[in-house]
Amino acid sequence: MEGIILLVEDERSLLSLLKTELQFENYQVLEAKDELQAVEVFNDYSSEIDLRNY
Repeated sequence: MEGIILLVEDERSLLSLLKTELQFENYQVLEAKDELQAVEVFNDYSSEIDLRNY
Protein backbone atom coordinates (compact mmCIF):
# COMPACT_ATOMS: atom_id res chain seq x y z
CA MET A 1 0.00 0.00 0.00
CA GLU A 2 1.28 3.45 -0.96
CA GLY A 3 -0.40 5.35 1.87
CA ILE A 4 -3.65 6.90 3.02
CA ILE A 5 -5.38 9.76 1.22
CA LEU A 6 -8.24 11.86 2.57
CA LEU A 7 -10.27 12.76 -0.50
CA VAL A 8 -12.70 15.68 -0.11
CA GLU A 9 -15.20 16.18 -2.93
CA ASP A 10 -18.87 17.17 -2.87
CA GLU A 11 -19.69 15.79 -6.32
CA ARG A 12 -20.42 12.11 -5.73
CA SER A 13 -19.56 10.89 -9.24
CA LEU A 14 -16.18 12.66 -9.20
CA LEU A 15 -15.45 11.34 -5.72
CA SER A 16 -16.17 7.81 -6.91
CA LEU A 17 -13.97 8.19 -9.99
CA LEU A 18 -11.03 9.64 -8.05
CA LYS A 19 -11.36 7.02 -5.32
CA THR A 20 -11.30 4.20 -7.88
CA GLU A 21 -8.20 5.61 -9.57
CA LEU A 22 -6.36 6.09 -6.27
CA GLN A 23 -7.26 2.60 -5.07
CA PHE A 24 -5.96 1.24 -8.38
CA GLU A 25 -2.64 2.92 -7.48
CA ASN A 26 -2.72 1.08 -4.11
CA TYR A 27 -3.77 3.97 -1.89
CA GLN A 28 -6.22 3.58 0.96
CA VAL A 29 -8.83 6.30 0.41
CA LEU A 30 -10.80 8.01 3.15
CA GLU A 31 -13.78 9.99 1.86
CA ALA A 32 -15.41 13.24 2.91
CA LYS A 33 -18.19 15.09 1.12
CA ASP A 34 -17.44 18.50 2.64
CA GLU A 35 -15.06 20.40 4.90
CA LEU A 36 -16.86 19.52 8.12
CA GLN A 37 -16.79 15.82 7.39
CA ALA A 38 -13.14 16.12 6.33
CA VAL A 39 -12.23 17.57 9.73
CA GLU A 40 -14.02 14.69 11.48
CA VAL A 41 -12.26 12.07 9.36
CA PHE A 42 -8.92 13.84 9.76
CA ASN A 43 -9.31 13.89 13.54
CA ASP A 44 -10.04 10.16 13.54
CA TYR A 45 -7.01 9.33 11.35
CA SER A 46 -4.66 12.27 12.02
CA SER A 47 -1.73 10.07 13.02
CA GLU A 48 -1.95 8.24 9.68
CA ILE A 49 -2.55 11.16 7.27
CA ASP A 50 0.18 13.28 5.68
CA LEU A 51 -1.54 16.62 5.03
CA ARG A 52 -0.92 17.96 1.49
CA ASN A 53 -2.86 20.04 -1.01
CA TYR A 54 -2.55 19.27 -4.71
